[in-house]
Amino acid sequence: MGFGLTIRDVMRACTKLKREGHKVIDAHIGAPSHEPPVPVSKVLSKLGEVGREYAPFAGIDELREALSKFAKEYIGIEVDPERVFVASSGSHAMLVSVLGFRGKRGLYPAPGFPIYFIQTELLGIKCDTYNPIAPDLVSEILGKVKDDTAFVVLNYPHNPTGYYPEKGVLVELYEELRDRGIYVIDDIVYHSIYFEERPEFIGNCMVDSFSKIFSLPGLRIGVVYMLEGDPKALGRRVYGSAAGASVLSQLVGLRMLESMKPSYLEDLREYYRVKRDVLAKGLREAGFEFPRPKGAFYILAEHEKIRDSNEFARKLLDPSREICVGVVPAWSFKGKENQFRISFGKLTEKDAEILVQELEKLVQSSS
Repeated sequence: MGFGLTIRDVMRACTKLKREGHKVIDAHIGAPSHEPPVPVSKVLSKLGEVGREYAPFAGIDELREALSKFAKEYIGIEVDPERVFVASSGSHAMLVSVLGFRGKRGLYPAPGFPIYFIQTELLGIKCDTYNPIAPDLVSEILGKVKDDTAFVVLNYPHNPTGYYPEKGVLVELYEELRDRGIYVIDDIVYHSIYFEERPEFIGNCMVDSFSKIFSLPGLRIGVVYMLEGDPKALGRRVYGSAAGASVLSQLVGLRMLESMKPSYLEDLREYYRVKRDVLAKGLREAGFEFPRPKGAFYILAEHEKIRDSNEFARKLLDPSREICVGVVPAWSFKGKENQFRISFGKLTEKDAEILVQELEKLVQSSS
């Protein structure tokens, strides 16, 4: 497809337009906007002096224990605290999870999170891809597995579509891959943002983050739940790649977990569900097509009048427009040339309505 606008390109363009006084709808970067369990300022005011001593490189004990309890209660997985590792972001958590497979062959979802493909390049991983929204996901993935495939990466709810399979599909897939001796890494960073049945989470290793669920992307805290495999080896990779995460961030994260009430996750799901519903209804009525966004806060859309989503995204950023809109062409996700991603994580309901109107205007004006 060639190179085009990246997420950061669109983000920078939107920032520049706003500085110049333009009305802008930010639907580019995958950032949340709900409130965390407790205000960060309140947590910081009570922490006192921190950071004067080294902490355990795998993460402070209290946080690993709290994460173990959180995983059991809210994600549905049982993992001993000694198999919970704190990383310096969700991306870092993914990096240390695949670092042991450098030079080997991995199977990744495409479209998928762009950092997956950057990491495979950095680590010399032979990267094959599968369609994560295939009607028969088990056959799709097993059909792409090769004799030397060492691991498979899953990501549901999925970025950039918001899709996840029906109950039973991932369990069947995991059993098939386990029988073939293939390691499964499940990127579950959107685990609690779902709008229909609760997704299933399976794998030998699971990657999480405080960015999405706790609405703290600047905290830069990731988590690896290593259910199977050598924890000492993973600990060495965490130590060797970053020597541990910020103690300050870990302590803030711990307070978030301690302050969280069960209603918190229910509230955040409703918060994004309303925006999802406004966009899904409006986009369908305007002739856009997209996989059903069952979770996360993304829609991967296309329209019969759009041939090049990069050109479409550039037109939406034209300063001559009354309202500019930032969406991301799907090329950086390894998606189709006519697809683009909408992130509604930071949109208000009104923004969602305006976004649909602006997209419809542009496609209707196309020849």
